[in-house]
Amino acid sequence: NYAKYDFKNIKAIKTINWKYLNDISGRYDWIIACPTETSCGLKIPISDLYLLKNKLKSKLMLDATASIGLEVDHEQADVLSFSSCKGLFGLTGACFVGFSTEIKNDVKSFYMRLSNHLEKKMTGPYHTIYSLYEILKNYNNFKYSVIINKKKFLRKMKNHLSLPIRNQPLLCTHVKKNIYTKNKKIILYEPRNNLKGSIVCHLGEAHLKNKSRGKILDELKIVDV
Repeated sequence: NYAKYDFKNIKAIKTINWKYLNDISGRYDWIIACPTETSCGLKIPISDLYLLKNKLKSKLMLDATASIGLEVDHEQADVLSFSSCKGLFGLTGACFVGFSTEIKNDVKSFYMRLSNHLEKKMTGPYHTIYSLYEILKNYNNFKYSVIINKKKFLRKMKNHLSLPIRNQPLLCTHVKKNIYTKNKKIILYEPRNNLKGSIVCHLGEAHLKNKSRGKILDELKIVDV
């Protein structure tokens, strides 16, 4: 009921296939996108979304949970939302919202009203935010681990990639093959969709930071889909 009351001014929502961004025309108030989608191992360069925003004279909102810190050009968005996990390597539980546009719409929900958070009218997830304290001081070392694992995996699976290099996010990779391991210490990622093949998330050696060498990938084996 809150959504119906608050957002009755939304006239239409159109879903756009990322493969046809250049073909989109018309007038839109907002473009809402996820530049790194872990469920299919896809990266849509934010610069492409920014060009579309300018073409359509729109504003751009990004779900940046899997891209923040790892990919570039987040400053080109008008609104960002992201979690304390994935790209920031922290615990789950905190959501951050960044915006450069004026707040125009009020909402009926006390918790969803952004001004209430700005005025600190409720207790935030401070224990989760605190978990980022040590991580952010060593962030580049954690990021190094992701980059090393991504590069090694791209070399290892160069003949089985489902997406071109420009659409490869640092955080994860989708391949056309099924991946398995006999190592019980390795947790294989299970996406929420039913894509064929496998998705590997490159956080497996993040604890090693700049000592990471991608050795965990040697434990992965492939079979035909």
